[in-house]
Amino acid sequence: MSTTRIYPSTSILHELLTWSCDRPIWQRDALRRIITAGKLDATDIKDLVDLCRETHKANAPGVVTVKSECLAASHLPATSGHEQDVTLVSVGTLKGVNRLPEGQVLRFGGSPGLTVVYGDNGSGKSGYARVLKKACRSRGASPVIRPDAFAPPPEAPATGRIVFNVGGEEETALWTDGAIADSRLSYIFIFDGSAAGNYLEQDGPASFTPHGLDILPKLSKTCDAVRHSIKCDIDTINLEVTTVSRSWPSESNTLVGKMISALSAATADATVVALAGLEEGQTKRLRELGDMLRANAKQKAKETRASAERLTAFADLLKSANDSFSATEVVALKRCLCETKAATEAAKAFACGKFDSSHLKGTGEDFWRNLWEAARGFSESAAYEGKPFPVTGEEAKCLLCQQSLEAMAVERLRQFQAFYADKSQQLAKDAARKLKLAKDRVDGLAPIAIEHKKIEADLNCATAEQNTIVNAFVTASDEILKALKENLSKEIWADFTGLPPSPEGVLKTLASSLQTRAREEEGADDPAARKNLESERGELAAREWLGRAKTDVLAQIARFKKIAALDLCQKDTDTRTVTSKNTELTKRLVTDAFCERFGTELQDLGLKTLSVKLEEIKGVKGETNFGLRLQPDSKLSVRDVASEGEQRCIALAAFLAELSQAGHQSALVFDDPVSSLDHWHRELIAQRLVKESKARQVIVLTHDTVFLNDLCAKIEESSASGTYFHLAWNGREPGYWCSFGKRAIAREP
Repeated sequence: MSTTRIYPSTSILHELLTWSCDRPIWQRDALRRIITAGKLDATDIKDLVDLCRETHKANAPGVVTVKSECLAASHLPATSGHEQDVTLVSVGTLKGVNRLPEGQVLRFGGSPGLTVVYGDNGSGKSGYARVLKKACRSRGASPVIRPDAFAPPPEAPATGRIVFNVGGEEETALWTDGAIADSRLSYIFIFDGSAAGNYLEQDGPASFTPHGLDILPKLSKTCDAVRHSIKCDIDTINLEVTTVSRSWPSESNTLVGKMISALSAATADATVVALAGLEEGQTKRLRELGDMLRANAKQKAKETRASAERLTAFADLLKSANDSFSATEVVALKRCLCETKAATEAAKAFACGKFDSSHLKGTGEDFWRNLWEAARGFSESAAYEGKPFPVTGEEAKCLLCQQSLEAMAVERLRQFQAFYADKSQQLAKDAARKLKLAKDRVDGLAPIAIEHKKIEADLNCATAEQNTIVNAFVTASDEILKALKENLSKEIWADFTGLPPSPEGVLKTLASSLQTRAREEEGADDPAARKNLESERGELAAREWLGRAKTDVLAQIARFKKIAALDLCQKDTDTRTVTSKNTELTKRLVTDAFCERFGTELQDLGLKTLSVKLEEIKGVKGETNFGLRLQPDSKLSVRDVASEGEQRCIALAAFLAELSQAGHQSALVFDDPVSSLDHWHRELIAQRLVKESKARQVIVLTHDTVFLNDLCAKIEESSASGTYFHLAWNGREPGYWCSFGKRAIAREP
């Protein structure tokens, strides 16, 4: 039975395409990259991380993500996509490999076909096999290649030249021990005693995976890489969260504290803004509460009441100023001044019309008026009793000089009487007296700024607006007083701005609040009342703190929102669905097929003495392991029970079953595959290898002449292609070869 491809790869890829439609966008893009490029580099991972974050708006501002391109039918290869078969052409030109000659080149037959390399023990087979095992693919421990023990130690590692065929083209690989060989040589698989032991001792994954089944494990690893990147971001932000909140208050018995302790991505910014900061009145209240709870309650209450009384007194002072400088009062003062001036001007004008330079100085003024009044009294009570003053008849005489009155004197007396009888003079005198009283009253008023200064400390309880109102009134009041004094002093009226509204009510309200506070301060000695005050202070203090920390708290919420978005991104990296799909495909395409093929191979190799089963074993993520188990279930391992021959049959069956999963028909190399087997099993193995050689290149290195004859016979029976070489010593050096026929050995020249 030849190894065949067990599942059309295009069906696997199309099945993955259908399955991917329900996957996150970034995974669909990752699948496209994996299928088209085979592997992902650091740039791919970064792009995929950005795409994953973009889905949930978790990218930082300014990050420009590549445009996603989901896996589509156009991205799937038109052909099966299987690897090309690799066959060996020759191995040689070896240096530093045991005692093998440097110029010797061991050639192999074509593909398909069987190449048999026969040689006695020590003829050089193992040297060539070790080189191939180093360069190609094999299970088990890597062999140690040693130089010629009888020659000086080499200065460089062993080297050689391996010629192989890929797709009909010959390629040459320069091999150096310890260096990575041409990757295409890994398509060639070696079976030897070490590989056989590995199958029996180690549970592990199959060496080959059908084309397409490697995609989901790669996607799973990509998910891990993306998740790791996102987790690093989450860890960084969580560290910021912890660092920022470390200095925040820990009290949670206030509204602010409860909000902070429950802060999360769901906390609304508006909630923070609503609780952040204090209004001016609340700031004042917080200060009051601090003083209240800190000081001696009774003494503090006494001081507060004194402050209230001072504010009340000052309010009364402002009321007086408001009354004195009201619009009505100002208008009255202005009228008084204006009327006095008008009366004086009128009296002066009348007087100026009666007296001139011919009259004595002072005529018409107060002394003169007194003199006139005295003359009136003398005339009416003595000289001319019963006659109206002044008496100007023919017999009338001057009351002072007692001379007869001439016509001019009579006229002057008539003028004097007319002047005296004029009311303007009296009005002017009354107005002047009234104005003097007003001046005296205004001069008796003092500026209130001095009193205002005295109660500045008491006004600490007022708001800025209230203080502004008081300040404005005090300033305006004193400016009006100054203006009034100047106007009255100069008797010239200059208009000025009137008083603003009186803050008397404000001050009395403040005084009342201080009285209330005094009662609270007295009650602070009561435990229940004190607890309430402390609770109120705690609420206000928390809000005051939040006012200062609002920006930091809002930034913290933004961090929580980013973490929440990244958590959603992490959910998109969950590999359970990927693993589940991979498990389903693996079971259908690998596990069942592999295990079934193992049973068939055991049957073909004739193992009947033991019941052995290849079982699936849970392995690492994205990988299915297999192990050999005795049937029925036994705690003993196969190696503990099976003979050496049985072990070799079991290992060879596992090796051939594993090849059924390969996506190519590359060369197989068998180094002494029938060690410890009886002649019946050797014949069956020879028959199996000949059958395999009809599908690919098979190379067998053996020292067993019975097995050699079995191979020759089976080749002849099946009409398979066979090539035969004989390795032997040439003088003192092993590793020289010659070809031979099926019946006799003929050394090549």
